[in-house]
Amino acid sequence: MKFWSKFYCFFEKILGLKEIKNKFSVELFVKFKLKFNYYLFILLKSNGQSNHNSNNIGNRNSNSIISQEAFGSTTSTIELLTEFKTESIDIQKAPLECYYTKGKSFLNLKNYPTAIYYFEKSIEKNDKCVEAYCGMGDCYYYNSDNEEATKAFEMAIKLDPSCAQAHNGLGLVRADKKDYRTAIKFYDLAIKLNSQNGEFYSNKGDSLDALEEGAKAIECFRKAVEIDSNDSDFQLQLGLALKKYQKEYEKSIECFDKAIRINPENSYAFFNKGETLDHLNQGTEAIECFKKAISLNDRDQDFHFALGMAYKNYMQNFELALLCFEKSIEILPNQASFFFSKAEVLYAMEKYEDTIHNLNQAILLQPDSNGDFYFLKANALIDMHNSSKDDQTRSKYLEEAIECFELAVIRKILNILF
Repeated sequence: MKFWSKFYCFFEKILGLKEIKNKFSVELFVKFKLKFNYYLFILLKSNGQSNHNSNNIGNRNSNSIISQEAFGSTTSTIELLTEFKTESIDIQKAPLECYYTKGKSFLNLKNYPTAIYYFEKSIEKNDKCVEAYCGMGDCYYYNSDNEEATKAFEMAIKLDPSCAQAHNGLGLVRADKKDYRTAIKFYDLAIKLNSQNGEFYSNKGDSLDALEEGAKAIECFRKAVEIDSNDSDFQLQLGLALKKYQKEYEKSIECFDKAIRINPENSYAFFNKGETLDHLNQGTEAIECFKKAISLNDRDQDFHFALGMAYKNYMQNFELALLCFEKSIEILPNQASFFFSKAEVLYAMEKYEDTIHNLNQAILLQPDSNGDFYFLKANALIDMHNSSKDDQTRSKYLEEAIECFELAVIRKILNILF
């Protein structure tokens, strides 16, 4: 039995936990695994019966058939039998619910190709399975395939015009295409069919927010929170809308705190709380929020940028600010504002050549800047002119500085006029 258990564990690690990207490999995996489970179940059953008769019932570890090194923990024969028997028999009978449930599980794990495979299997069993079409639509949508998502949601509606989830799905697709008015119409249909789903109000609020219809957006987010006050994202959305449209910063922070209490790993709640505290000039508290957000998600460039700005503005800690801006650039290297902020810090540290290098990069990325890039570059050139002892070099820096000042003024005037 140790050979079989270790082989099964090895097979699970090589194939079962590997992301499977095409239907063919998924199908082979499923067929093999289920046959394997079935035969392993037979072996476990016979071995379990003999163990049950010979072992001391009180000794739980001696009653474990599969070794700890194979599965990571000791498991009783009865528990293993239940697990393997359930899985083997379910797949042998291949009930619709089994495929659909597995599809939902993989959808929740964001393994969309595998989820689609199981939803398709559900549809093979029952081509009128509305839930499976909705599940496929969600997979395609989250996998950025709006065309296939639309087909799946439309098929669900064709089978059941009262399917609120499918109307909501079509709304998401239209919103993704920035057709917010049409998206709202689909959300309204979904709400009409099911007025107790907070997600529908939340999605409608997002589209209204994109259209800058703040009061209506807030109303939708409040309704979503009213339906499900324990949804961290609903609280976050409401807090953002209150901050953006009504400048109710204290109430926004209350919403962010609720979001954090519900889900302590909501990095965006910490980040937005930090931004609101920053707006209220509560720098120390803002820095702590930005640090927490980064500890939860260190691959968001905005988190690092916000922390860098807080270090620069509140603590004048230019070294730490520089590290944060460099991290932002590493994650997103085509953002002009990151290079400009890095240049500001370098200028404060009197590193003028590095300042100009970063400003040139910012200008390259955003040639139509508002003039600030050129103005700072001109100042750096003036300082280099003042510190240089070579007359020819000083003259060169001065000419470049005058040119930058002229460009800065022109940019400022153009921005005012247009």
